[in-house]
Amino acid sequence: IADPDAWPEVARILAGMAFTPASPRPAILVYGNRKDTIDALRSGAIDAVTADCPYLVGYYAMRSAVDAARGKPVAAQRNVATKIITADKLADPKVAEFLDPASSGTAPQMDRPAKPVFLEQ
Repeated sequence: IADPDAWPEVARILAGMAFTPASPRPAILVYGNRKDTIDALRSGAIDAVTADCPYLVGYYAMRSAVDAARGKPVAAQRNVATKIITADKLADPKVAEFLDPASSGTAPQMDRPAKPVFLEQ
């Protein structure tokens, strides 16, 4: 589910359906490492979360825009440390650190000093 706001409705619909071993319930994979999706993962309402580092997403987007404006080559794709996390991995200290808002970049931006990027030098 790409829209993290849609998973509760999907989970509700699936909860009302009958599944068998021959036709099991589809897994619910939600994009976004928001608190509500991580809580849903812990509770078993969803099966996995695709989490990334929002700071890196923004950083590379801005860096690429500046590089393009300066006529420098820009990568077509960039790895932003995306991970698929299941409930059994939540106890792993590395996963916990990755999901921590202060280290993953999900903390409010006002907590981090802004560093302006100037196109002209």
